Order: sequence, then structure tokens, then C-alpha cells
Amino acid sequence: MTGFDHAACYPALGVPEEEYRVEAAIAIGRQGDRDVLPQSHREREGPTDRDPISQLVFQGRFQA
Repeated sequence: MTGFDHAACYPALGVPEEEYRVEAAIAIGRQGDRDVLPQSHREREGPTDRDPISQLVFQGRFQA
């Protein structure tokens, strides 16, 4: 994601700037109701072999 404030991200996330380098930011949403999707998109929705989001992200401040 472009345009995120590198200087502000360290104190906001609690990441120690002298030990880590934040390279990128991404926006994450929540899974919605599949019934609101157009039919062509609904057909693509289904189980995947992706890792569950709980293995990739956490809520709260950075914990070293």
C-alpha cells in the first residue's frame, strides 16, 4: 500500500524502529455475506487451501 506514513507507523504499532524496518502496509477487510455478491463472483467463493488468517496476523500492538 502506498502512502502510509513510515515515521508514524513505528509508534502507532509499537514496533522498535532501531530493531525492525516496516516495509509495507496492507488493508484487511472482513468476510461478508456471499449472497450480496453478483452470481459470477459467488461461484468463485468456496474453501481454499490458504492458511487461516489467524496464522498470518494478530490484533493489538507489536510483540517482540
